[in-house]
Amino acid sequence: MIYDYYCDKCDKQWEESHSIADRDKPVGQACPCGKGGKICRGVCAPGLSFEGSVSKIRKVGSGPKR
Repeated sequence: MIYDYYCDKCDKQWEESHSIADRDKPVGQACPCGKGGKICRGVCAPGLSFEGSVSKIRKVGSGPKR
């Protein structure tokens, strides 16, 4: 999974790929910016794709005639 991280001092933001069990591994470590900030995990939405999983929405009564 891809998680968002940011520095609490310099507001630098980046993404890293980790397993769910290791998602908090970088949290609390020193930011690479060198300004004494700590790494925090941001809130991100999961990537979802509904393409092909739902039929097209049609007006009532506009479907094929039977």
